[in-house]
Amino acid sequence: MNRLAWVDYAKGIGILLVVYGHVLRGLESSNLALSATFYSLSDQLVYGFHMPLFFFLSGLFVEKWITKDFSTGISQKVKTIVYPYLIWSLLQGSVNVILSSYTNAKMSWFDLLKMFYDPFGQFWFLYVLFLIFIFYYFGRKIMSLQVLFLISIGLFLLSPYLNFWVLDRFSYQLVFFVGGALLMTLNFDKLVAKLTKKHLFIALAAFAVVNLLYLSTDTIHAYGFVVAATGMALTLVVSVLLANENLGRTLSYLGGLSMVIYLAHILATSGFRILLSKGAGISDVTMHIILGTIAGVILPLVGYWITSYLKLNGPLFGYYSSKK
Repeated sequence: MNRLAWVDYAKGIGILLVVYGHVLRGLESSNLALSATFYSLSDQLVYGFHMPLFFFLSGLFVEKWITKDFSTGISQKVKTIVYPYLIWSLLQGSVNVILSSYTNAKMSWFDLLKMFYDPFGQFWFLYVLFLIFIFYYFGRKIMSLQVLFLISIGLFLLSPYLNFWVLDRFSYQLVFFVGGALLMTLNFDKLVAKLTKKHLFIALAAFAVVNLLYLSTDTIHAYGFVVAATGMALTLVVSVLLANENLGRTLSYLGGLSMVIYLAHILATSGFRILLSKGAGISDVTMHIILGTIAGVILPLVGYWITSYLKLNGPLFGYYSSKK
């Protein structure tokens, strides 16, 4: 198995969950007749692990990146993270301001300028990810990976109290990023290649039990790590099994273009929700969930294919314009 194959499958699963989660939150904010129980259950299951999953996957091959000199390494991350962050924050933010009376997210031009220190919408991920890469680069110059992992655990435990700037999100997600890097030094990619269907049932059972406890009881903050870990483990097992059997290639394709979908899906889902509800007068929640999720995946890809044909992917997606 190609050591990268299962990673794209995992990203594909992750980005579908991202779009689905944002569709649900958009519907809830729009005050459509969404079942409170269904919304709460879905929201907690999805948000319990889908963003830690992306930080974990981002950290898998970071050890190779830090061998670059600082200017080369940072230049690469500016192109792949900072540039898309700025372009799409401006695009989505401008649409939010102009169509503020139609959208859930009320926004002014002044609010848009805050993006340099206060990321909005889904773009917090890119903002925090870039900071984590910088922190990791310098951290590994002065300490071992094991020590850095211990520090990341400490920051995770402190994250509820670091309510300043984006430090809470940075501190919460760092442990998953560093954990991915640490596991790869332990031949993690070779270990996961040996996963079988037996491990799928184990991972599924663990995910179910852990989330049942999480949803039914008041738990301490640290339990969030367990919730995220079981969700990521289940995703990983599914991804490896699919990659081994060469099944679900569409999922792998979506994973390869997960950044494109991530950048543009809010504009797609919000616009489609407004079109359905206010344009077509459709209020059926099930149709909104299904069609909204499909639109959140397909429309960004259509936009990507069009800009690729017009050779505009560079200005819009930076590095990702090289994707097929």
